[in-house]
Amino acid sequence: RIVSERRLRASSRLIRGGLPVVSLTAVPLDALRTRRVYRRHLQRFDFEPYGICMRRDVLMQRGARPVIYGDEACWECLTSDQRPYFQTAQTKGHAIINWAREQEWRVVGDIDLSTFNDDELIIFVRSPEEAERIECTSAWPVIALYDAD
Repeated sequence: RIVSERRLRASSRLIRGGLPVVSLTAVPLDALRTRRVYRRHLQRFDFEPYGICMRRDVLMQRGARPVIYGDEACWECLTSDQRPYFQTAQTKGHAIINWAREQEWRVVGDIDLSTFNDDELIIFVRSPEEAERIECTSAWPVIALYDAD
């Protein structure tokens, strides 16, 4: 859907303050596989074996900023312009989760992928077979990270 629509849709789900953002990560591709963890309380995995890599300088031109990790006192000190980029540094439950490991960046609002040139964005998938299927509809290069398990 993302490749055919050429858009990353912003969401306010789980964003304190309710402003819709697109969340991204600066975790290197070669580290994604080891970071894949199921988050039962979110009912999803962190770091799927599919994604989009975009040049950071291009994202920054479109308003991307790194997340500010902190606690309640940090939140209170932020301006309204800074608050969409806030994330609690740690949560406690069955285990302590250090969210700063995600190296998150955010963009307020949708990201229109049709504005990216083919040297500014690549699609990654698990296997060469999946890459071949996606290449038919992608305006950008598609790479296979590894064979499907």
